Amino acid sequence: MDEKNEKKPKIVSLIPIFPPLPIRTEADAIESFARYHRRAGYRILKQAKLQFGTVDLAMISPQNELFLVEFKMSAGANEIAHALGQILLYREQVNTTKFVKVHSIIRIVNLLPKKIYKFLYNVCSKYGVELMASTEEEAT
Repeated sequence: MDEKNEKKPKIVSLIPIFPPLPIRTEADAIESFARYHRRAGYRILKQAKLQFGTVDLAMISPQNELFLVEFKMSAGANEIAHALGQILLYREQVNTTKFVKVHSIIRIVNLLPKKIYKFLYNVCSKYGVELMASTEEEAT
């Protein structure tokens, strides 16, 4: 497949990628994400406790869709492996019959090189996990 016809991974755009507030910590990112969705009518549960672990953010949309979001500041191998393991464990603990749909999302706050983004997108997709991130190229 030539580069021109290559299927490009989509970026999940539930919120603006570059929020107006400076994001310095994971807690800042969670708060910004939660604030945006609260205004859009979502019910927000920060640090939602489950039987095995605590998800950074759980949100229920007005259409009764559940969003489980795990935040990471960067995309180092350890952070991504940890985030993927966490989100899969959290998803398994949810009673999916209560919701129209359950979304599992990893939100990487810092910009990623395009090559790393594509790799992570493909890995996450294999497990039904949505990757929310921006590349350095998109920021320029």
